[in-house]
Amino acid sequence: MGSMAQDRAASVISDDNEALPYPGPKSPTPPEDALYFPEPNGEPISPEMALNILQTYGNSSDVTTLRVIALRLVGTLKKREINHNKERERLIRECDEAEEHLDHVHDTPDGYIENDGHAPAFIIPTGNGEYEPAYYIKKLLKGQVASHPESYAKRDVPFIADLFMVPSRGSMPSAPIPNWLLAILTGHASQFEALVHAIQQHDNWGLEADIRRVHATDNQTAVICH
Repeated sequence: MGSMAQDRAASVISDDNEALPYPGPKSPTPPEDALYFPEPNGEPISPEMALNILQTYGNSSDVTTLRVIALRLVGTLKKREINHNKERERLIRECDEAEEHLDHVHDTPDGYIENDGHAPAFIIPTGNGEYEPAYYIKKLLKGQVASHPESYAKRDVPFIADLFMVPSRGSMPSAPIPNWLLAILTGHASQFEALVHAIQQHDNWGLEADIRRVHATDNQTAVICH
């Protein structure tokens, strides 16, 4: 009977297609004082944090712990590389814009500024019935302005013309000058200069030129009458 039991056990063990009738050995239980690396969350870690982990866990760090640290350090390097490339692209773009602006400033004629609404609708005749906007302008005395087109080149002769107020789109129909404004235009010099100062805040050279013409005409009339 003992021989039959041994044969049966041998047949069970030798049959690879069937599971063992008893559970396999359990994994060894780690000691209670073993240190464990926290579960990885996929976030990059700094080199300082990695160094602190290695110093804390010391020789108890296993291969898995070291692998997680390495992968997260790689993530940190990749993140820094991406940020570095973005910052590099931003600096290159700003440098190109600064160079373009500097070149443009160097092309501006001496004493001129860009016509940023100072003389709206001011155009320069270029011949053959064609015109170009006045791109560079310089305010002159007696309500005049010197100008150059954007295609300005050194030694070009400026186009000089009188400045006038240009009605804006959607403006109301012309109306008589109000009495309070007429009183300022023909009144004391201090009141008139205060009006000019207020107009200058709008950077509209044509409006200032018209106001000064009216004031100059009134002064001339006053001299003739006396």
